[in-house]
Amino acid sequence: MSDFPSGLRAMRVRRDMAVFVFDIGPEVVRLSDAERAVALLVVDGHTNAEIGALRGTSARTVANQVARILEKLDLGSRAELVACSLLL
Repeated sequence: MSDFPSGLRAMRVRRDMAVFVFDIGPEVVRLSDAERAVALLVVDGHTNAEIGALRGTSARTVANQVARILEKLDLGSRAELVACSLLL
């Protein structure tokens, strides 16, 4: 599946159950519940400030969560996360 960025081989996202499972080679990366919630809001186009307001946290906390999500998934930007979700 060469359409996925940064070596991402396969990705399943079930928005109805907020399940993100990413296969990036020999291991499967699972996001925590909080990371999944933030990832869904990022994919929906919300800013860090908007996500923070919706989740009752600061924009800085959201920025840290987004950074962890991108690191876990070996993605370079929020746009790549959105692009991956659109490929499904």
